Amino acid sequence: MSDDKKLNIRGILKGILISLAITVICVIAVALVCYFADVSDGVISIMLYVISAVSVFVSSLLLAKSITNNGLLHGLILGAGYFLVIFIFSAVFKKQISVNTKFFVSMVAALASGMLGGIMGVNAKE
Repeated sequence: MSDDKKLNIRGILKGILISLAITVICVIAVALVCYFADVSDGVISIMLYVISAVSVFVSSLLLAKSITNNGLLHGLILGAGYFLVIFIFSAVFKKQISVNTKFFVSMVAALASGMLGGIMGVNAKE
């Protein structure tokens, strides 16, 4: 397989870690806002979806800027890896797994934002 067709596994793993770090920082910031202000559960839920999507988008955008092609695939894999890590942490701490609408919304948000970031990152170099 030629070099431009290979996956940048190290970059994907680094991207997952970056997106998780962004998520943790943003969740702490949201928690502080919620501590000092009266924020409804619905708003908090939406904020968490947005945080996840933005963190995956930013990290896949950064990853895709360092590769020459296959931004969509790299972003998709990064989004899937991020979702898998979040899912595992949730399952461990909640001690149960529920596959419902929130599960699918989170998964689609992670995958779609990863693909979008990957596409935009590869094309941003031009």
